[in-house]
Amino acid sequence: MPEIQERIVLGDPSTPSYRSEPHVARYRYSKKWIADGMTVLDMGCGTGYGAQNLEEAGAHRVLGVDYSREAAGYARAHFGGAATHFAVGHASHVPLAAEAFDAIICMEAIEHFPDIDLFLGEMSRTLKPGGLFLVSTPNKLFHSPHTDEPDNPFHVIEFTLAGFHEQLERHFTVERMLGQQPQDTARTVAQRVTVPSWLKRILLSVPAVQSYFRSGADSFVEDGVEGCRFFYAVCRKRA
Repeated sequence: MPEIQERIVLGDPSTPSYRSEPHVARYRYSKKWIADGMTVLDMGCGTGYGAQNLEEAGAHRVLGVDYSREAAGYARAHFGGAATHFAVGHASHVPLAAEAFDAIICMEAIEHFPDIDLFLGEMSRTLKPGGLFLVSTPNKLFHSPHTDEPDNPFHVIEFTLAGFHEQLERHFTVERMLGQQPQDTARTVAQRVTVPSWLKRILLSVPAVQSYFRSGADSFVEDGVEGCRFFYAVCRKRA
């Protein structure tokens, strides 16, 4: 499945648990913000596992949108239902009506978009007044500390905490900025050490190492956010 290699496929042996757990945890955490009867957009839904969580939280209708036909097709086949639907669409021009959603979820997708302002403008356009925007992104200081360009070839941009907050404030009111998966010294050193990619894959496949990196995925904090692997923002559409 070449088109969805950057996306999480639950149960796929090629997707190590230390990598999938933070993604799944973000949707588990997002459920606390979803109220019964909400209409929710999961933007950059990938393979669809997150949209199912949002339906379980009480959403009246969940629409997952991804630009990859393969990913959207996989999501439709595995997670589609009476209240959960999936479609193909591009973030720079969402084929949806204005003020259509009570909430928009965008987990680990904003770093893939070449025009952030255009994307955030579309998210604001499709939200109802006062609507909720939940968005997460990797912390550049941990994922690409040695270069201006992201180490991940699928990422267009990565943010520091200040840069992420500034970008969001251009379009939304940021109510809370949280960090996911606080780092300890051992994780920080392990992530910043430079080793050949083939050796890194071998080391990260060791079960004890996977478990170590997976731990803390459900930890979301408001203190020491800059020391976490991921940022998670709770935003509102301005009146």
